[in-house]
Amino acid sequence: MRITLDQSASSSTSRAPWRRIFRRCAARIGACAVTCALTLAGLATAAPSAQAADVTLPVTFGIGPVLGIGGKCMDVTGGSADNGTAVELWDCGDGQPNQRWTVLAGGSDPAGSVYALGKCLDVSGGGTGNGTRVQIWECNGSGAQKWVVGTDGTVYNPQSGRCLDATGGSSNNGTLLEIWDCHWGINQEWLPPQTGVLTEPANVGAKCVDVLGGSADDGAAAGLWDCNVGQANQWWTVSPDGTLQALGKCLDVSGGGMDNGTRVQLWTCNGSGAQEWENGPFGELINPQSHKCLDATGASTENGTLLQIWDCTAGDNQRWTRPTQIPFA
Repeated sequence: MRITLDQSASSSTSRAPWRRIFRRCAARIGACAVTCALTLAGLATAAPSAQAADVTLPVTFGIGPVLGIGGKCMDVTGGSADNGTAVELWDCGDGQPNQRWTVLAGGSDPAGSVYALGKCLDVSGGGTGNGTRVQIWECNGSGAQKWVVGTDGTVYNPQSGRCLDATGGSSNNGTLLEIWDCHWGINQEWLPPQTGVLTEPANVGAKCVDVLGGSADDGAAAGLWDCNVGQANQWWTVSPDGTLQALGKCLDVSGGGMDNGTRVQLWTCNGSGAQEWENGPFGELINPQSHKCLDATGASTENGTLLQIWDCTAGDNQRWTRPTQIPFA
């Protein structure tokens, strides 16, 4: 499924300094009108029991951190997967499983599920009143576990008619999450992860960036291949730190190289400049450390064409359609 959305209106609103964090992240992934191919079959991580692993889902926000007020992450307290464990705000960590959320659409029903550690985001006791705490619980398909992510950044629970809320408008570590009347304040605005395919423009060949051979080994080559969005080695998650991740590893400039022709590969995420990518003005992905662009070698669109870095030319072989935030409400 190909979806074209214009999010320029929602991405331009500025209410408080913390919104600049969101806009900076959005700038890296191209938060204006973007075309994304996002029909995902199955999941890279094990789905909870309420979601069959072989279900084809029409849209998914993605897999990764969910950012809230103050740039803090939605966090399962203490990393416990026990039923009833509270959900809170905490400083974002590097790949912490208790901050790794999968946000799923619900097919024809706009309400989907949000889960981490194999459990679903759940309104405690199925409550509907202001101040009811939010926790994780075994997935059961109930209305307490249904969520709609809006274009305004709200995460809405239809059963209660209320929004996910950081208690008291606080951004302190340990701030518990609850449901509250929707008021569109900054403590009810959330930035979900973005996952999808990374493609060349349709006029070039619309091939996908692929971890060749599907290997998750350090040093596995990144190249072009026919798109098959059911393959996990073509699912890329845009992380707020500027990395692009697939198979649990980062898109990486080999050896931290700076020269034209340096190959691009998969490597264990390490926070280095070799793994940071920024959005360019013409659809490029720029590596700030080298000041060079992600480039399909020789401007080829053949399967197996290796990716490299090269001086930015704004050529078609340096233009990419990135995963972006796709609201389903």
